[in-house]
Amino acid sequence: MFDFPGDHEVDVALPTECELIKALLTNRGLGSRLKLMKFSSGESLKKLQNYKYDPKFIHISGHGGPYSLGLIGGSIRWKNLCDDVLTRLLNPLEEEKTRVLFLSCCHSRDGVDIIKNEMPEYFTGAYFYNNEIVPFATSITISSMFYRKKILKNPHAAICKGINTFFNKKLLSYVSIP
Repeated sequence: MFDFPGDHEVDVALPTECELIKALLTNRGLGSRLKLMKFSSGESLKKLQNYKYDPKFIHISGHGGPYSLGLIGGSIRWKNLCDDVLTRLLNPLEEEKTRVLFLSCCHSRDGVDIIKNEMPEYFTGAYFYNNEIVPFATSITISSMFYRKKILKNPHAAICKGINTFFNKKLLSYVSIP
């Protein structure tokens, strides 16, 4: 999980979406399988380790815009997130392996479109919100529902359908990445 908290979350010590998801998954007995990394500023991004990971699922949450993900005192362009962060921390996928991205932020479709074009060899699919603007209450509710039911073998269409049926609105989508 990659957490990009906003200044109001840091200043008021609010729990972030990734922290809440970590608690939910830990209570499901999956805590030992989690890695949570927080990046609040450009300075924190400069301190990335050189160790590469090979996770099956990546969750990124923060404050997104059409071209970038927000940081305290700045932002990181989606392309730079790919080039400077994700490729530095992730191994490209080997044949027959899968890795799915869940991008939980405003303008998540914009971010997914850029990431899938920049990094097709790193991901096999991605979840994103259909609305450009997603209030925190909506994103944390959808993420909680998602991770409460998520299992590795659960079909993507079924996950989206259950959430979208509950809200009676198509809020969450999945796209395959060739």
